[in-house]
Amino acid sequence: MFMEAERRLLATGLPLDSNVLKVGHHGSRNASTAEFLAEVSPAIAVISAGANNRYGHPTLEVLSRLATEMTPDMIYLTGESGTIELTTDGKTVELIAEK
Repeated sequence: MFMEAERRLLATGLPLDSNVLKVGHHGSRNASTAEFLAEVSPAIAVISAGANNRYGHPTLEVLSRLATEMTPDMIYLTGESGTIELTTDGKTVELIAEK
């Protein structure tokens, strides 16, 4: 489902470059394909997933794919960082993590 949605977005030919990516489906193995990440090229990724959840989210596959596109210190997990707040003035992005 998520891979298909990403394929459809890529097929539009529209620019997908973004400073921030909210990773789909809590970072499940089917979210954020390599092709999609290469096109989006995020500086910050946010994954909403509880710590030690029974589904194993985010998966190592997704974390590895993200790490090829960005520095690991720019990947934020709500299970580790708590509430994550992003604000922008249209030019810059500010991130505030609860923890």
